[in-house]
Amino acid sequence: MTGLRRLVTELLKLLPELGRAMEAQCEVQLSQLEQLTLSPGVREALHRAPMPTPTQMQLAIELAQEGPSTIRDLAQRLGVTAAAVSLLVDRMAEHGWVDRTRDTEDRRVVWVRLTPIAQTISDAFLGGQRQQVAAFLQQVPEGEREPFVRNTALFVRVLGSAGGARRATGGLASGKAHPTLAPPEPGPPPEPGPPPEPRLKDL
Repeated sequence: MTGLRRLVTELLKLLPELGRAMEAQCEVQLSQLEQLTLSPGVREALHRAPMPTPTQMQLAIELAQEGPSTIRDLAQRLGVTAAAVSLLVDRMAEHGWVDRTRDTEDRRVVWVRLTPIAQTISDAFLGGQRQQVAAFLQQVPEGEREPFVRNTALFVRVLGSAGGARRATGGLASGKAHPTLAPPEPGPPPEPGPPPEPRLKDL
């Protein structure tokens, strides 16, 4: 356990540094975006557009890196169902981020690609990161690259699930007072109301 505890300590020490590095990356990306030659209408649309969800960003990165893909291929890469990807693509198409076209030989197959504007923005955001990630992976022994990426993805999912659970229970991340810091005053029980309507997960 001593060795495991030491590794946990080292990872915990890295988290603040990782956060600062990600903030610095965002600042660089926003600076690069501001330097792009975009029409006033496109810039205004970008400012009005809602913040993309993590899954939308993952799909955009897939398309920016790998080019046009089918719904089925995207579902496999993102680890979700084809129906979920179809819904995701619908939402992104509403904002003008992706285009959909039917395959000329098999009309059942739908190809998804970034719009030219979305591709330009993605290239601006990913250009520097592509070089950094590629340079790093070249320093990692070839046999360790896939396990590293796989374990990093697992680490991110663990951190994300912990944050989601904290928000769901009304912790500090949700903007509500933590029960151990601000105990709620007793009051009358809330009146029963109709159960909330089920809704699809926000992709």
